[in-house]
Amino acid sequence: MAPQRNFLIVGGGLAGHMLSARLLQAGQRVAIADKVMEGAASPVAAGLFNVVNSRRPGKSWRADELVQEVNAFFQDSPWASLRRHAYFGPIFHPFRDERSREAWQQEAFNPEYEPYVELQDEPLHSDCISNPFGGLMVKQGGWVDVHSLIKDFNVLQQTHGLEVIHQLVETHDVDHDRKSLRLESGAEHKFDHIVYCQGWRGAENAVFPFLPVVPNKGEILKLSIPGLQLPFPVFKKVFLVPLGDETYICGSTYARDFASPAPTEEGKNEILSALQQLTPLPARVLSHVAGVRPSSHDWRPIVGTHPNMDHVHVFTGFGAHGVLLAPWLSLQLAGWLLEGRPLPPEIALSRFNARARKLFA
Repeated sequence: MAPQRNFLIVGGGLAGHMLSARLLQAGQRVAIADKVMEGAASPVAAGLFNVVNSRRPGKSWRADELVQEVNAFFQDSPWASLRRHAYFGPIFHPFRDERSREAWQQEAFNPEYEPYVELQDEPLHSDCISNPFGGLMVKQGGWVDVHSLIKDFNVLQQTHGLEVIHQLVETHDVDHDRKSLRLESGAEHKFDHIVYCQGWRGAENAVFPFLPVVPNKGEILKLSIPGLQLPFPVFKKVFLVPLGDETYICGSTYARDFASPAPTEEGKNEILSALQQLTPLPARVLSHVAGVRPSSHDWRPIVGTHPNMDHVHVFTGFGAHGVLLAPWLSLQLAGWLLEGRPLPPEIALSRFNARARKLFA
């Protein structure tokens, strides 16, 4: 077992809590510092996850490993009680056109895809869902109520020793040389390692000025759709996640250029317009939220250690796939921090070292 150290995690979203769980499991001392800000992605995330694209045959990056670790985390880990916040089951992807259908007809029984998909040649629920070309039932999918998950995750981790600091941490609050966080009370919190899990606000972190975090805003609606009783989520341009009682989560938009992280009328109308192509049934908006996802220029997570400070780390860039990525990525980062296991090069912060050298030269 690795020597016990003090870890400070800045950011209490899904990424921060997944990492703290790994560190607590390994016997480390962990504190999370966070205060929810407008635009935070985790509190409003739909939590949908799947690894197949219905438009053309293909699986997500590292699909097999990611699915395996999501299942392991919610079934076999000390945190398995959190499974009550998760739905594991099929997601129906109606084909958009005959070309998509024909492409998948040729590949659905390919051993690479067969564990993940089931071809639906005939329309499903055609009285309420538009799918004239049939569709793809993604078997290895699901969704997580991320907001409720994090609340219970935090409480559960505190029983395992997690310290919670209710404070928004700015760069000037941290003395990285002295390994100290100045608290609002005037006291200090000492640490051995600090990990920034700030989501899209990592783009403003002065410690990592070379970090190519790309804010990507998404808006989500909660809808009442009388007469629609789906047994599984559906995804065609927008997703519909059933909550019961003919109530659904529907989204999402994707905007890299935005004036505010707040919900907009434009975003609401975009979702409702796409929804009309999925179901003819009228929908009533119950609530409207928005969050900003942290993505990157190369669409890969950003994980690793500062090139000039070996006790300062970053964990971000999950985009719209936090539920799918966080369990596996937290395992990778914990292995690097505690055992020195190399990070996969496609996620490692070191891929941006050339940018860092130019800034720090």
